[in-house]
Amino acid sequence: MDNNNTYMVIAPNGMEIPFDKNTNLSVSPLDYGSETIGVKEHSQMLLDSRSILDSSLYKNYKPLYYNPKPNSLGQTDYLSFKPWLDISYKSSSNKIA
Repeated sequence: MDNNNTYMVIAPNGMEIPFDKNTNLSVSPLDYGSETIGVKEHSQMLLDSRSILDSSLYKNYKPLYYNPKPNSLGQTDYLSFKPWLDISYKSSSNKIA
């Protein structure tokens, strides 16, 4: 298939699936053979799932992790994570109020 007539969609599992620009149907080699009956449904499912993932508020989310090792300047992330560390490592109280 000519690259000028296709575009790539990244599936939720990370695979790049080629789509025909004219028909919006998947032209993946996996779609040929005995499984061609569901190509339209398969293509629509991939496009719908991709649009859901692209519209997510958390698509560019990168979690922060506490790194106890100092950087080249000798600084750590301790002060920015101190409130979380205080909550996480509170000692359990056995006293009755």
